[in-house]
Amino acid sequence: MNICKAGGFPTLLAVLILLIYTIPASAQEYSYARYDVDKGLVGSVVYDGKEDKDGFLWFATETGVSRFDGTHFRNFTTEDGLPDNEILRLLVDSRNRVWMLPFNKSLCYYQNGKIYNPTNDSLLHRLEAEGQILDFKEDLHGNMMLRGNQAYYFLDQKGYYKKVDKVNNYTFTSGSCGFDKNGHFVALAMLHITSVSVIKTVTFNVKGEVVSEKDYVYRPVSNPATYYTSHYNLFLNKDSILIERNNAIHCYSKPESFNGFSIINDTLCTINTGDGAILFNTRTNQPVRLILQGKTINNVLVDSEGNWWFMTGGAGIFRIGSFEFTNYVFSGTGNDALPIFSLYKHKNILYAGSDKGALFMIDPATGKTGSRQIPTSLKSKITAISGFTSGSISLGTDEDIFNITGAGVVKKINANVSIKSLRNLNDEIIASMHEGILTYREGMQPFNYFLGHRSTCSYLLDTTMYNGSTDGLYVVNFPGKKTWLGEKHPLLRNRITGLEGSPDGTLWIGTHGEGVIGYKDGKIICNLRQKDGLTSNICRNLFIAGNDLWVGTDKGLNRVRYDNGNCNITTYTRSDGLIADIINAIYIEGSTVYAGTPAGVTTFDADKISGNSFCKLRITSISTGGAALPIDTIGFQLPPSGNGIRFDFVGISYRSAGDVTYRYRLTGLNDAWQTTRETFLNYLSLPSGDYELQVIATNKYGVESDMIRVAFNVRQFLWEKTWFRILAVIFAWVLIWIFVHHRIKRIRKQNDERMQLTNRINDMEQMALKAQMNPHFIFNSLNSVQQYVIDKDILGANKFITEFSRLIRLTLDISSRARISIAEETNYLATYLELEKTKFEDKFTYTVKTTAEVDTDLLFIPPMILQPYVENSIRHGVRNRLDRKGHITVSFKTDESYLICCVEDNGVGRQKASQYKSEMAIEYQSKGMTLTARRIEMLNRNHSSKVLIDIEDLETNNIPAGTRVTVKFPLEECGRS
Repeated sequence: MNICKAGGFPTLLAVLILLIYTIPASAQEYSYARYDVDKGLVGSVVYDGKEDKDGFLWFATETGVSRFDGTHFRNFTTEDGLPDNEILRLLVDSRNRVWMLPFNKSLCYYQNGKIYNPTNDSLLHRLEAEGQILDFKEDLHGNMMLRGNQAYYFLDQKGYYKKVDKVNNYTFTSGSCGFDKNGHFVALAMLHITSVSVIKTVTFNVKGEVVSEKDYVYRPVSNPATYYTSHYNLFLNKDSILIERNNAIHCYSKPESFNGFSIINDTLCTINTGDGAILFNTRTNQPVRLILQGKTINNVLVDSEGNWWFMTGGAGIFRIGSFEFTNYVFSGTGNDALPIFSLYKHKNILYAGSDKGALFMIDPATGKTGSRQIPTSLKSKITAISGFTSGSISLGTDEDIFNITGAGVVKKINANVSIKSLRNLNDEIIASMHEGILTYREGMQPFNYFLGHRSTCSYLLDTTMYNGSTDGLYVVNFPGKKTWLGEKHPLLRNRITGLEGSPDGTLWIGTHGEGVIGYKDGKIICNLRQKDGLTSNICRNLFIAGNDLWVGTDKGLNRVRYDNGNCNITTYTRSDGLIADIINAIYIEGSTVYAGTPAGVTTFDADKISGNSFCKLRITSISTGGAALPIDTIGFQLPPSGNGIRFDFVGISYRSAGDVTYRYRLTGLNDAWQTTRETFLNYLSLPSGDYELQVIATNKYGVESDMIRVAFNVRQFLWEKTWFRILAVIFAWVLIWIFVHHRIKRIRKQNDERMQLTNRINDMEQMALKAQMNPHFIFNSLNSVQQYVIDKDILGANKFITEFSRLIRLTLDISSRARISIAEETNYLATYLELEKTKFEDKFTYTVKTTAEVDTDLLFIPPMILQPYVENSIRHGVRNRLDRKGHITVSFKTDESYLICCVEDNGVGRQKASQYKSEMAIEYQSKGMTLTARRIEMLNRNHSSKVLIDIEDLETNNIPAGTRVTVKFPLEECGRS
């Protein structure tokens, strides 16, 4: 893609000024983390340091002992049990006891949260009585050798104790002690043989028996320093250091301010001096490097994570996380470190743009450096660097653009432009500047695209040009057209600080406040922020190397590996070895990282940094009610009240420098995992029950610790105990039973009385209703007799009166009873229907029938309950038919639950009957249906199983064809057994 316009331009030739420039680059500078009293260390003069089996570091100082966990210092003094505050030596034995050698020679040790000294330990009291202790050693089997001034003391794992104050019957003055290649204790002793004193090396077994002795052949000094290891021995012979390995002796000049040796491993040791520590290789017999020049080094420790700890005589402790980090520091006229704003590697040379127009060159292969002064104002800084395939490079400053040819000639190719970034695209430079984009090719006229906004960076992804600005991200369509993506995506309205594309087609966008944004196929696919593991939400620059995205922030460097939604972020800060945390520029080649900072350039191999990282989680204290519990307490109990408990813990990862997160939960209270960065948990009040605290630590490299579990129990109150609750329940049940029994008896008595009264009332109401029905029926019948008299039908009247009298007798008989059988009911209804049929001159016929399953003699229903429905069928149904084909059917049948009584007619239907009723004069007010409804209501009131009534209009081809009334009596109330 060629977005430049061809054309020449007048070149401004500048003289290339090669300067020694008093800008020395110290290629062997390392980044240190320093710990002194302001960070919590108990004293600035540190004599010794050891790592215990739990991962804690112990430091002996002139004012006490400090235990360090990577986050906190825990200090011990005479108030905690030390015999003296000035501690000279430390030893961690196989039982994880930390032995301490105070200046006053009263030996003590720390174990399980307590310091044991001669006042509270019988063995230490005995040793104090025997004499002064000057040194101690432990072999691989846990046996110890203590060196006194004129005696050796041997302690084994089983408690064996022996004092050796003579060698072959000769007294001696003791010197250094150590081990030979067979693991035996070796001591340097001055034997007093009559008037002659002879220095010998004496070998002892674990019981203090002499195995061998031989003359010490080297010329001693007033204080011979002898260090025995299983692989090599170090001797001090006046002005020389002697290294003995495989029976061969090599000599090395003793530094003037020699302080002693520190054994690192079977190959390396340090020669500690008042002018730094010399790292020495005992196999090649050559010094490797000088560390902390100018500092008094008393001792050196390498922990199990690979960190180097340098103990100084007044400046506290210095830690080097890795020697893989190399720092280049460039000094100006006032010896102040010049900042680096841009990096670019070209033709195996790393170019670093700085302030005041200074350009530095670093040869990574040799570590040699050089510098050039760009002919610009002293206020100008080189903000961006890029290059052409011809070998020339372009420099963008905040005032001009320069080109340095392969021959070293500096040319100004554009002036009065403030460049933010340069990017080479097919040998065409795209420069983001203060008011748009500037593009140019080598030797061609630059062309400006004025976009109307401040451009901070640009990137071409496929065929789309993205341009970052102070107000968000744009898509640029040349010439000069742009689309603001912030209108659709609010996250893309922020200031853009970097743009890079990964091989999978994702555009990575660095912002000034919203972290890193992943943009693909027109969508935001992720937003990485500080909560996701970035060191900061303020991104200063981006760099793509393979599948890794590198993010420079104001608080460190980040390596991001993003794969289908899974994100793994590794951070690098000053605690790891960076010279500063503000990252101004990044350049990556393979696994080699170059980071430009305000203090210089840091380079390291990323693949070699975090390999040895670990994370060890430890409980440091458990306290309840203001009292501390032993750390190794298991299954402890807390009282039911005042049961607040506090757990203090720490994830030990010295390379993480305190950047450790913790996941925890207290099962029994809440099974959900929670996250914190605090190193304590405080539960003020817990209900009774069983609990288990579970904690996992994760360091900055994502390494997880083993889970720590602490189980404990909160005791129950008296009323929470099972036996108390059982007794309380039994007692409560007894009281309840007595009360309920008495109450039930009383209620039953009251219910019986109420039931008797209710039944009496209901009987009276039934009788009253039946008394009302009898006159009603008689009234209707007398009306019929009167009609016969009016019609002068004497024969009909006599016949009707005979049937009527029979019906009256039946009525009087059944109305006095609560229930009658189905047989009696069918007989009564047949008599009634026959009387009505006569009265209406055979205008209708009727049928009264029962099915086979109906036992007419054993099923009973209330008397005269169906008669009103039969009467209603006659008077309002079949009576109104114009022909004489009316028919009434009364049927009885059963199902599983009910006796079903059905009264069905083929009359005119209820709607037509209502019309006739409204047109005809009212002969009398019928109360039969109303009274029957009230009777059924009272029956239902006294029984759980209800009498059901259903009235249904019959139709044929949507023409009314009669009425069906169904009355269902519960079989259980009808006398079926």
